[in-house]
Amino acid sequence: MRDTNTHGLIIDHKSRNKKYQDDSVPKSSVYKIGRVLGSGMIGVACLCQDEKRNKLKCLKYMSIEKIREKNLFKNIKDEVQIMYELIGVEGVCQIEDIIINEDKDITIVLPFYALTDLWNYMKVKPGRHLSEKDSRKVFLSLVNTFIGIHERKIMHRDIKPENILVKNDDLVVCLSDFGLATRVGPQPQYEKTRTGQAGTPCYYSYEIVKKKPYDERVDIWCLGVLLFEMLFGALPFSHDPKDARDYTASISSLVFKFPTKS
Repeated sequence: MRDTNTHGLIIDHKSRNKKYQDDSVPKSSVYKIGRVLGSGMIGVACLCQDEKRNKLKCLKYMSIEKIREKNLFKNIKDEVQIMYELIGVEGVCQIEDIIINEDKDITIVLPFYALTDLWNYMKVKPGRHLSEKDSRKVFLSLVNTFIGIHERKIMHRDIKPENILVKNDDLVVCLSDFGLATRVGPQPQYEKTRTGQAGTPCYYSYEIVKKKPYDERVDIWCLGVLLFEMLFGALPFSHDPKDARDYTASISSLVFKFPTKS
């Protein structure tokens, strides 16, 4: 099944996951728009009500005009396709619907998690970090998620607390924002993405900083940085948060110091 529009955006709904091939993703739900949850350079995220199933959802609305201005059609197509390929992977924020309103907007429907993201969850904790028990729980959950992601030859490339949604107070989490995700493989079309810088500078791996070829193991590096941050409320490499060059110099040295845990 394919949806197309005149701008060349093609979404191939075919997935390796049999649950999706059995047409488990709804295509005809009616969504009632609620409050705005956030905004970005090409659109907004809103709370919505799936009136057919009486459930709250997150609706990610993107303006085609703004997508055209930023020349992001390929980026959007790749993100949506990767999310479809990851349907069924435990711990991944699952795409539930896509609506293409030709010449106006593209809308992606995702689950709505009422709690928060991991960054805001940690921010209100003493010392801005989690306990060892909670850190272990989140870390092991994400390791399991990335086993599934990497088995599908995909790397996320932007793991950070802001992209980890906290479902409930039991610290059940899921990974979101696949805007920088890409496929891993020897094919020539993947070479450029495996050598360019992508992600958030303070989570860059050594290979990305040094502009060396890399693969899905950059996600493992980011998981290590995240674990450090959850335990200590600080990043492992000292840097000026306003100066990405300072961080890259610090990470290039591979020298870091454990902070005193509060």
